Amino acid sequence: AARWCFTCIDAEGLSSQRLASLPSSALRFEVGDGPSVVGRGLPAIAELLAGAPDNRAFLSRTHAELRPGAGCVSVTNWSPNVLFVDHRPLERGETCALAHEQTLSFARPDGDALVRFLVFQAFDRDPAARDADDAMTMVRLSDDVRVAPGPSAAASRWSFWCTQAEGKSQQQLAEQPDASRTLQMADGALFIGRRHQPDFFNALLEGAPGGLGFISRTHAELTIRRCANGQPGLWVTNRSPNMLFVDGDALARSEGRQLAHGSSLTLARPSLP
Repeated sequence: AARWCFTCIDAEGLSSQRLASLPSSALRFEVGDGPSVVGRGLPAIAELLAGAPDNRAFLSRTHAELRPGAGCVSVTNWSPNVLFVDHRPLERGETCALAHEQTLSFARPDGDALVRFLVFQAFDRDPAARDADDAMTMVRLSDDVRVAPGPSAAASRWSFWCTQAEGKSQQQLAEQPDASRTLQMADGALFIGRRHQPDFFNALLEGAPGGLGFISRTHAELTIRRCANGQPGLWVTNRSPNMLFVDGDALARSEGRQLAHGSSLTLARPSLP
C-alpha cells in the first residue's frame, strides 16, 4: 500500500453522519512513490460534491500535484483556484510541504472570503504500522449514560469520564476537577482529538506529554443513532491511523462500534521495548 493516504473529513453540504456512511473508497485517495495529480478526477467526486454540486466549477482537472518526500508531501497548486494547506492559501504555482495530519482543502470564493468546500486530511502510514497487541494505554474514558427517550435528549445524557491517564496516579487523577476529566456529548455528535479538546488532553497527559503525538487532531467521532429496537444508541468511529480500543478491542481506521453503558474507550500508543 502507498505510504500516504488522504481522507475526506469535510464536504460542504454533507453532514458528518452522511460523510461517515460513504464507503472508504469514496472518501480517500493514495499517493504512491511518484508524483500524483489531484483534481476533478478524484475518486467518487460526485458523491463528495452531492451536497453542493456547483462546487465542481471550482475544482480544476489538474488542480494540484503531490510529491512524497522525507516525512512530508510537497504540494504545488497548478490551478487558478485557491488551494489550502491547513490554514495557508496557495496561489497558482506556489509549493509548500504538507505533514502528517495536516489538511489539504479546495476552496471557492464567497464575497471577499474563501470557503473550503472539500477538506482532506493527510495520514502517513509509516507511524501507524504498530502492533495493536503491543499497546500502552495513554487515556481511558468510560461512558456514564442514562437512557433518554430520543436522540436529541440522549446526546446530552452521554458523558465520558477519564479513569486512567499515563503519568498520573489514581490519586492525582481523582484530585483533578471533574470538568477537566469529563467529555460531554452535545447536539448528537462529538469529535475527540487534539484539535477539539487540546486543554483536556494536555492536562491529562502533563505527566507523559510524549503521548500527545499518538492522539490525532481528529481521533474519533461519536454519534447518536437509532438502534434496531428503535432506541437511541451511541456509536464510535475511529477517524485516526493511531490506536483506538473499545472495551479492549482494537478498531481499525474508519471502523465503527456501538457503545454500551460502562464501555471504555482507550487511546493507546506502542509500548517501549
